[in-house]
Amino acid sequence: MDSPELVIQANSRIEVLIQLDARKPEFFNEYFEIMVANSPISSLFYQIIAEIQKPMVALNKELINLGRIYAGVPEKIESDAGERHIVLFNYGNIPA
Repeated sequence: MDSPELVIQANSRIEVLIQLDARKPEFFNEYFEIMVANSPISSLFYQIIAEIQKPMVALNKELINLGRIYAGVPEKIESDAGERHIVLFNYGNIPA
């Protein structure tokens, strides 16, 4: 893990976002330190724990012709079991 430094001015606030990108299931357990200058408290430690799980998807067909599909718009699909609907969700907020 990198060790970047950020200086926060006195009487100010900042929000820290920690994003984990994993390509396989794993368990993540790390600590990060906030050092406080000119204070009786020299350091604060925070623990980050994350469990990245393996997503499971089961399809009953090898090929599904989606044609044009838009996020959030149900698409009708003909299958052996009859008519089905599929909806694409853009959880990554990727522009489409």
